[in-house]
Amino acid sequence: DRILADDTRTDGPFQLRGPSLADPIPLAPPLSTGTLEQAYLALRLAIVDHLDEGQERLPLVLDEVLVNWDEARRSRGMDALAAVAETRQVFLFTCHPEMADAMATRGARVLTIGSGP
Repeated sequence: DRILADDTRTDGPFQLRGPSLADPIPLAPPLSTGTLEQAYLALRLAIVDHLDEGQERLPLVLDEVLVNWDEARRSRGMDALAAVAETRQVFLFTCHPEMADAMATRGARVLTIGSGP
């Protein structure tokens, strides 16, 4: 439920804390790629909110941030990005048409550039 930051730690600057964890754990392998990417997206969203607090909203540019997430988490992630897009411009790049289609059902405008082989 929290990401802790401490740049003096030797096992990395970030740790995850949650109700099912006895102690915070480093935000690093052996955590799955999907879990790491979810935490990093949470950090990006927090940082951009901090950077433009009380000012003009900065756009958010994301590339394949959901690709390693399982289906249930990907759906919740897309819902979260759709909510973010209500107050800030979000550019979400993907080469996966099904992800673009899923975002379109959440109100995204989809632009297709080029075509695969």
